[in-house]
Amino acid sequence: MTSRHSVAATVALLAATLVWGSTFLVTKASLADLNPSSFLLWRFGVAAIVLVATGYRRVLALTAVLNTGRPSGSVLRGLIGLMLVTSGMFQNFT
Repeated sequence: MTSRHSVAATVALLAATLVWGSTFLVTKASLADLNPSSFLLWRFGVAAIVLVATGYRRVLALTAVLNTGRPSGSVLRGLIGLMLVTSGMFQNFT
């Protein structure tokens, strides 16, 4: 027998799969009109606004944890951001 939680989890997984799969079509159509740099700026900019708007308290809590005042943490966050942007650029240029 399946429980309601199992059915809800399956529906959520299918919805996430549908959204994830549709992003490739949106990306292909968007790159016909925008260059990859502009596309990534819009994509991550909108995502950042939505995440901050929906989880403002969590963002503040995470920021408090990450702000240790040590330069190594800032360098690490910068390198992670650079890797994300670079991988996005390579993925969208091909």
